[in-house]
Amino acid sequence: MKKFVFKLQRVLDYKGIRENEEKAEYGKAFSEYENEKTTLNKLKNDILNIMNEKDKEEKMTIDKLKYYGDYLKFLEQKIEFQEQKVENARKYLEERRQKLVEISKEKKTFEKLKEKAKEDYNKETIREDDAFNDQINAYNSSKGEE
Repeated sequence: MKKFVFKLQRVLDYKGIRENEEKAEYGKAFSEYENEKTTLNKLKNDILNIMNEKDKEEKMTIDKLKYYGDYLKFLEQKIEFQEQKVENARKYLEERRQKLVEISKEKKTFEKLKEKAKEDYNKETIREDDAFNDQINAYNSSKGEE
């Protein structure tokens, strides 16, 4: 009896490789997204710290007041820019997630095809074994009648 061979095994293997590659890409995108969020939170904390520092000072010169104002304006611009980076990273992460889901579905389809082919192979093997046993039994019973 020949052993089971799935005719689309190479395709299934390729889908598995693509799924692993896409998982790696998704992992990178997730990391990048988390890094961008961390940077944004750090900038927001910087603004809070500067505002607290400014509030603690009792007497402030005009130059120092201008410095705080300029620095806060600078941080707010950086925050706007960083928020855009976070949004872009989130969109890219979602794209990678959708691609991963799509590739995983494709792989699952081929895995189900393989399972079905294996089941059919097993049924055919059992049927052939039964037919062979029937032939042996028929031969033995015809031999015993003689």
